[in-house]
Amino acid sequence: MAPRKPLVIAHRGDTAAAPENTLAAFTAAIDAGADGIELDVHPSRDGALVVHHDYYLDRTTDGAGLVSDHTLAELRALDAGAWFDEKFAGERIPTLEEVLSLAVGCVRLEIELKGTTLEFLERALDAVRAADAVGSVELTTGHRPLLWHMHRREPRIPTGMFFVEPWPDWMGPELGRRQVIELMTLAGARVAHLPIGMIDAEFVGRLHGAGVQVHGANVNDAATIERAIECGVDQFTTSRLDLALSVVGDTVA
Repeated sequence: MAPRKPLVIAHRGDTAAAPENTLAAFTAAIDAGADGIELDVHPSRDGALVVHHDYYLDRTTDGAGLVSDHTLAELRALDAGAWFDEKFAGERIPTLEEVLSLAVGCVRLEIELKGTTLEFLERALDAVRAADAVGSVELTTGHRPLLWHMHRREPRIPTGMFFVEPWPDWMGPELGRRQVIELMTLAGARVAHLPIGMIDAEFVGRLHGAGVQVHGANVNDAATIERAIECGVDQFTTSRLDLALSVVGDTVA
């Protein structure tokens, strides 16, 4: 059977072309032909929904400290582009609403929620609904209790659960695979985010049989992209968008 085409999701936008998690990076990913964009959302101190990867500002802005300790106005005053290249000086931290306005109708969005409260979750859900984007997004979080609430409060939006390798020695791969499926079922999650080292065609088939889609996490070289395709993943994130689109185009008719 010929392999089917997985969705290629640009991790934090097209990070080879523009500074991560900015409108410039998201625009570049759309223009390059990405199927989706992955981004991260935090609460500001005054309750806004802001797009930034790290919990701290220091690495990719001229600010410092926790994102959530700053108001939206303070965050918008920061430079989020000059660290990448001076031509992006003045690039701002975007809001979730701005990204939804840019991307809905063009690409799917994988939105990782990095706040941990139900109030934050409700604000994010309200923003997605207001943008008429319920059918265009997947929500993920590293906070598993929040994942359960995502599914209960908006079952129309698929939710994704993260897993990390390797399997603990006491667990082993077979018990580990069973637990992935059981945890997905308990949480009502529909997309398993798995490192490529945990994935093979047999496991993908079991997950599909359980009604779970498979996401290959951070697939960034040609051999790994080819393996993800051969195993039958539904989608994968990549920081090398041009390479991923080229390999998928060459591999899948």
